[in-house]
Amino acid sequence: MFTIKETAKKLSVHPVSVRRWVQSGAIDHLKIGKSVRFTQEHIDKFIQVHTVKAKTNYGESSKSGGVNA
Repeated sequence: MFTIKETAKKLSVHPVSVRRWVQSGAIDHLKIGKSVRFTQEHIDKFIQVHTVKAKTNYGESSKSGGVNA
């Protein structure tokens, strides 16, 4: 299990961001007494949910002849 600080480091964000996500319900977590903890599964799910898929279809040519045409 990981603390807020450890989770922030794994996600390359400030611990305040992780605290806000906890308060808003944006990231799953465990509450143990007053402590907040995260499992690797919580972190992986958060990353998966917030991953933006690329819209560009590489390898397909456009009718205009490309981006710089």
